[in-house]
Amino acid sequence: AEQVPPIYRCLSAKDQPSGGVHYMVVTGPEMLFEGDRPPKLSDIQDGSSQTILVVETTGSSAGWTEPVDVDASRLTVQINGGPGEIGSDHRGGVVMAVFADGHTTALTDDSDPEQVRAMCTPSGGEVVNPW
Repeated sequence: AEQVPPIYRCLSAKDQPSGGVHYMVVTGPEMLFEGDRPPKLSDIQDGSSQTILVVETTGSSAGWTEPVDVDASRLTVQINGGPGEIGSDHRGGVVMAVFADGHTTALTDDSDPEQVRAMCTPSGGEVVNPW
């Protein structure tokens, strides 16, 4: 448990202990991961290419074996807004996000927080146009 598989850590990370992870899901009411109920593809009514599955984070001390994720109720969705937020140590404020269809996209510091929140919900009906 003390040896984190490299896939869970970002090579650019500076702030987390050697046991910390950098990739998490967003959990909470109206999110794809809501409580202990596993998500289903049919839950993604906004479209899998519009719904974030995994985000890059900074400032978490969670170990890779702990069931800790990004809590939507505490999330400001300001990219690189601080510890526990969606963020990274990449140059230019770039943060990686994996979507439910499997594609990866870079979000930036100037991403609209409302658009980021909309991308975290699987069936909110919001119009998402982050690019």
